[in-house]
Amino acid sequence: MKKGRSAMFYLPDIYMVPCVKCHLSPKEQVNIVVNGLYEVRYETVFVKIQASGKWGTDKSSNCEYLKDYLKALGSRGKKHGIIANAMIWRKLFGSGCTLTDLDTRILWEHHDGKTDFKQYIPFAGYTNATRKEYDGPVSQCNMNIGKLVYYW
Repeated sequence: MKKGRSAMFYLPDIYMVPCVKCHLSPKEQVNIVVNGLYEVRYETVFVKIQASGKWGTDKSSNCEYLKDYLKALGSRGKKHGIIANAMIWRKLFGSGCTLTDLDTRILWEHHDGKTDFKQYIPFAGYTNATRKEYDGPVSQCNMNIGKLVYYW
């Protein structure tokens, strides 16, 4: 990331995948990542929501677990967000789980090859996403990079 940063005009974002079934709390997992990247400058830590992430069947419990993750990032002074789409969101968390009170950024994962937001379906309480991953990931400089567009 240090080499890649020198060629960029902005700070990179990073993401982490929660280990729901691990014996570590969300706060402990966040501390491991943030402490491990203490020399790296980055803008936002995104929590990637994967359907295969071993989430439980109780959507309310899943929602609270994710909120604990985001609160842990906020307590470390980190801008944070989620990588997801409406289909995965509703399956794991339900339509009642909202994140607007946590100032969470939404990176909408929708690999349609288009840089627009026309097909965005609201989820997590947000009517718009702040970013969209429209293609990817691709391998560059020994890193997997998703092609993003930002919504301003």
